[in-house]
Amino acid sequence: MMPESETQQTITCSENVIQSDERPDESVQPAIVGSHDLPEDEQLVSIQGECNDDIAEAMDMIAEACRLKPAIITEAIEIRSEFCGKIIGKGGENLKGIRDFSGTRIIISKEPCNGNDEIRLCEIQGTKEEIEVAKEMIHSNIMTEIEIRRRRE
Repeated sequence: MMPESETQQTITCSENVIQSDERPDESVQPAIVGSHDLPEDEQLVSIQGECNDDIAEAMDMIAEACRLKPAIITEAIEIRSEFCGKIIGKGGENLKGIRDFSGTRIIISKEPCNGNDEIRLCEIQGTKEEIEVAKEMIHSNIMTEIEIRRRRE
């Protein structure tokens, strides 16, 4: 609990929208404290400080960081069902590797896409750049599997 003599401002940055709630007082040095236990896409920062100018400067720095944070998007791609096992890998190892390397969240549907048993929907969530990396890795896995199958023939 913060003593009544301190200043506290709370900034919430979600989807590049910044909100501020200020309770003024001027008695302590500025400190920025991150908050845990929030959903993955939300971050709460409490700024406590002696001077409103110091707090305003810290708020500006945080606001700029929020503006620079790339937007998270979701892109869906269709994958032939016969390649889903190769993309997922034993125990999900390949998919985990793609997720970890690209920084994306990936979900491959277990259900056919639009009733077509040969196609599965793959949803990739991340920044545009992260999604491109994940798609390249998925494409590479598919091309490797195609080459292996050709050699077996």
